Amino acid sequence: MTDPDTVCVRSAFQHYVFHGHGPMPISSMKRILKKIHGSFTDQDLDKLLGGWKTGSGDGLDWHNFLTWVMQGGQISQAMTMDSPITSLELFGYMPTGAPVHRIRLQSRMGGMLCGVSILTRGATVQELCVPDRAGQVEDVVLGFPDLDGYNGPTNFCYGGTPGRYANRISHGSFELDEHDGSGGHKIQRHNCSKNWEGPESGQSHTLHGGYSGFDSKIWEIAKVPWVDEDGAHVKLSYTASHGEEGFPGSLEAIATFSWSVNGTSGYRLKISWSATTDRTTVVNLTNHSYFNLDGAASGRDVLASHTATLACDQWTEVNGDAIPTGRLVDVEGTPMDFRTPKRIGENIKDAQGGGYDHNFVVRGKPGEERFVGRVESTSGRYLECLSTQPGVQFFTMQPASVFDKATTGKFGVRYPVHGAFCLETQHYPDSPNQPSFPSTVLKPGGRYAECCSYCFGVTQ
Repeated sequence: MTDPDTVCVRSAFQHYVFHGHGPMPISSMKRILKKIHGSFTDQDLDKLLGGWKTGSGDGLDWHNFLTWVMQGGQISQAMTMDSPITSLELFGYMPTGAPVHRIRLQSRMGGMLCGVSILTRGATVQELCVPDRAGQVEDVVLGFPDLDGYNGPTNFCYGGTPGRYANRISHGSFELDEHDGSGGHKIQRHNCSKNWEGPESGQSHTLHGGYSGFDSKIWEIAKVPWVDEDGAHVKLSYTASHGEEGFPGSLEAIATFSWSVNGTSGYRLKISWSATTDRTTVVNLTNHSYFNLDGAASGRDVLASHTATLACDQWTEVNGDAIPTGRLVDVEGTPMDFRTPKRIGENIKDAQGGGYDHNFVVRGKPGEERFVGRVESTSGRYLECLSTQPGVQFFTMQPASVFDKATTGKFGVRYPVHGAFCLETQHYPDSPNQPSFPSTVLKPGGRYAECCSYCFGVTQ
């Protein structure tokens, strides 16, 4: 470490803790920092140390704070905010008493501080702040200001990480070719929890991993937030047990969130997923952020103000229950054609189901990060999506019977139908039952690895 302030803090902190003084109060650490660097204000120090506060008192989570310092956390860098910065704070407690933390990843450019907030509940994007054409920084993702909202009945996976299988599995059932323990193979059928009713047939299917998917779990902080030349990062992990929601195998999933300045005028949120298993299983991970580039506080729908382009020539045809038929259908001449910029609402009522909630086939070679699509709004903000995944679920927040004014989110806004859009990069829905689709099977010794980038900028 080259930051002299950090070296001094490390030495003072080690002396205090390891010479019988016990846990260090925040007030004591503030006094040490002020002695080292007289320009630090109480407000500056509250921002720095607030991420390591324990409970409602003066306690400092000295173990994690010291870990951050020892792993390269730079005190002066964090205080001046000339570079990407991170913070960690208690967001609330689950009904079980389990704590939920919020990690902020931020960077400053042109005098504006922008960034993303990640919750350990569900590996959730809770907040994402970027500027518009006029330089106004606003939150552009829907969600809730507290845990009551995320734990409530109108949380439709806002910003979460669905799993272990994002999207739908027909009738919650699939077969896998597994080792039988004697060197041979056997076909094993697995039945998952069925948490979604098909609108046409009334039959039950599995959606986003079942009744209690990864988006509702408490993820561990696998690596404390850190900063390097590539930006600000945090790594979260969750291990699903064998049989959880009916899926086979103990699966360790990792989601790494990275925030950085993108070029000279934009920002980038990159999400990388990986997973390993001890038994043959299926896995499909994505992020379910709901974007409104006019600002989450606007309370407006996106139909007229947002223009979308998708690098997709085909989509996976579905039946009335939104389950794929197995056919890939050309978008040309249909409401599904976004190959050139088109207002989202231009012919949305002609789309199957009266709105977009469909998987599109992304051009190019799966496994290589490539352009997925771009959405622009009249605010001047744009979002470009890149991904290694073969598909993307374009979702426009319907039907009205479910979404219209059902959710009261951040800023006290009641979200309207079509109040946002999602670009959920993914493997295709129901791939375990569709042999012609790219495989979602993960075997012991293998590694699932995918990534997605959301890049934000401004048009003039």
